[in-house]
Amino acid sequence: MCKSYRDQILARYPGGEVLKEVYLPIDASKIFFKGESFVGTTAGYIDVAVISADQKTAEIIDWKFGAWSVEPAKNNLQGIAYLLGLLFRVPTLEAITVHFVMPHRDEIDFHTFQRADFADLHLRVSTVVARAHFAQTSGHFDRCNVMSPCCLFCGNKGTCTKVAEFALKVGKKYSALHVPENVTPSLMNNSAHAKQSMEVAQLLEAWGKAVRAQITARAIEEDVWLPEGYKLRARTASEITDWRRVVEMAKAAWPVAVCSW
Repeated sequence: MCKSYRDQILARYPGGEVLKEVYLPIDASKIFFKGESFVGTTAGYIDVAVISADQKTAEIIDWKFGAWSVEPAKNNLQGIAYLLGLLFRVPTLEAITVHFVMPHRDEIDFHTFQRADFADLHLRVSTVVARAHFAQTSGHFDRCNVMSPCCLFCGNKGTCTKVAEFALKVGKKYSALHVPENVTPSLMNNSAHAKQSMEVAQLLEAWGKAVRAQITARAIEEDVWLPEGYKLRARTASEITDWRRVVEMAKAAWPVAVCSW
């Protein structure tokens, strides 16, 4: 599906330039973070892009192999940042289309941005980056907004007060003593509720992992951080030495697993 869709788009641009896995900063700004210097307010690696021969039109394709949907291309900051990176590389572009291809959901979403949109988009991305930079360097997350598609992949879940506030609020609803029936998982009555509940579950799971990681890291440095009743134990590293054997075992166990389930 991905290859077919890609080939259809590339075929529209005879003589065009194709870019794959290219690192694109959105501007020439210098960002200093954690003792390192970076070029560009933000930057990223595009999957595939094609630029027309006259360098006025371009299309960006990004693969999403997860099982969940992504923010629509019209409002997706990742896609917008890729667009700005391509624009910085080729300033003559007048129209750029961003495609998100989700093969495991059998979905494709795309949107075409025009030159009149580019300045506002750059301001939006720069503002988001500036706010994130401030929160990270100052440790004050009160200006942050909790959004499960973003927070799931954020490295600050263990220290972000906004995510903690959100998680505790949700946790309170699921308390054994205070369980409103309309948020009980077994009483979900439509797919919309299932989607919302899944997003909450994913965010809480990721938040919990981040909190445990933060506590572990601090407990290693200072004993006072180790919660009462808990112990630190070393985790032994392991690796698969015969992956074919693992596959055989999985195939052999599959019918049993199905029946058990």
